Amino acid sequence: MRKTSLAAGLIILVLVVVIGYATYPYIVSTKIDQLRDGATVYVYGQVTQSRFALANSSVFQVSDSTGSVYVAWDGALPSTGAQVLIHGQVESILGATYIKADSVTVWYF
Repeated sequence: MRKTSLAAGLIILVLVVVIGYATYPYIVSTKIDQLRDGATVYVYGQVTQSRFALANSSVFQVSDSTGSVYVAWDGALPSTGAQVLIHGQVESILGATYIKADSVTVWYF
């Protein structure tokens, strides 16, 4: 009986972790069409265009169901088609909005 309840507890724990991992980006992310200059945001989306990487800096485009935005990031250029969770500051130059990313995490779900 004790082994059965331990196994059931472990199964429930694994399910909670997997569901939490799968839903986290949707819970914390801001939709691209709701970005406001100066805001610190999380954005979850798909890399739709990789622009360039130069000396550990890169620029790429991310899209979600509401639009797309460019991301400037001091790190490796993610692959086109990758699902990423971005954390950063929304900035604008000459009316063009972009995210200056603090972190870019490839999300495998």
